[in-house]
This record gives sequence, structure tokens and C-alpha cells, in this order.
Amino acid sequence: MNTLNTIVAILGSISAISGVVIYIGKRVIDKTLDAGLEKYKGILAKDLETHKATLSIKSEEFKANLQLLNLEHQIRYSKLHEERGKSIKDVYELLIDLQEKLEYFTTIFQGPNWITDLARENAAIESRTTLLKYFQRNRIYYPNVICSLIDEILERSNKIIIDMSVAKITAETASSGPERALAKESWREANYRVTSEIISARDKLQLEFKKILGVE
Repeated sequence: MNTLNTIVAILGSISAISGVVIYIGKRVIDKTLDAGLEKYKGILAKDLETHKATLSIKSEEFKANLQLLNLEHQIRYSKLHEERGKSIKDVYELLIDLQEKLEYFTTIFQGPNWITDLARENAAIESRTTLLKYFQRNRIYYPNVICSLIDEILERSNKIIIDMSVAKITAETASSGPERALAKESWREANYRVTSEIISARDKLQLEFKKILGVE
């Protein structure tokens, strides 16, 4: 009986000790897990701060690059606008010169030598050629509506020069009064087209130029 009680007492002691060991082990494990979790949280927090700092730096770099690109775009656009403005000025001056040369070539206030006067004719031809060549080199600056107007002026001025030249030849070689009268009628018609068609197209072109330059 004593032996049995002893065994029971020993088993009870072992059970109690085991319980303590298990409890202590559990506490150690919990502490270890808590420490590991806190350490992991610390690592995550540090990584997060590093990531935030990196993102902030990259964001600032992106903003700086964007501002630089915007500045470069503004500079290029400003340069393009400046070049286009100069081209418009030059084209308009050449157009006015052509108009004046055509008026001088076709004016009805000329003496009998209008038939043989090549200086006026050559001046008109040279002025038109200068405008044509300059415009072809700068055509890229202009929208279609302006290109169409300038093409129209060049085409109409060319026809006026041709018709006026034919009128001069007809008057010079005319063998009768009706032929000379027809030549003079062609002369007056050429002059009228300069003061109507060319000037009308010029005024339309002037409005389009003002739209581009923002001086409406």
C-alpha cells in the first residue's frame, strides 16, 4: 500500500512538473514568437520607410524631368512661333511687292510705249517668282487654308501676267483697229483683276495671318 502511494505521489509530482515545463515552454515559445513578430514588424516598417523614401525621390525626379520636358517644349514652341512669325512677315511683304508690281505692270496710266516696255513685265515676273520660291521653302509653317490662298494668288497673278503679255503682243502686231481695241480691253481686264481678285485674296490672307499671330 505504501509503495502504491509512493508511486501515485511520484506520478503526481511528474505530472505537475510536466505541467510546469509545458507552461514554461509555451511561455518561451510565445515570447520567442512575440519577439520574432516584433522584429519582423520592425523590418517591415524599415522596408516601408525605405520604399517611401525611394518613391519620394523618384517622384521628385519625375516632376523635375516633367518640368524640364515642359520647358523644352515651351522653348521649341516659342522658337517655332518666332520662326513662323518671321515667315509670315516675309511672305506678306513679298505679296505686297507682287501686288504693287502687278498694278504697275497693268496700270492704264501708261503711254504708248506700254507695248514695248519690258521692265514692268520683268519686274512682275521676278516678284512672283521670288514669292513662289520663298513660299515653297516655308510652306510647312502654314495650315491648308493659308496655303490654298497663297496658291490662288500665285495662280491668278501668273494668269494676269500671261494675259497682259498677250495683250501687248496683240497690240504690237495688230493690223486693224478692232485688234488693237481687243488688246486694250484685255489690258483693262488685267488691271481690274489685280485691283479686285488679288487684293481680295490678300485681305483674306491677312485675316488668316492675324489669327495665327493672335492679333485679331
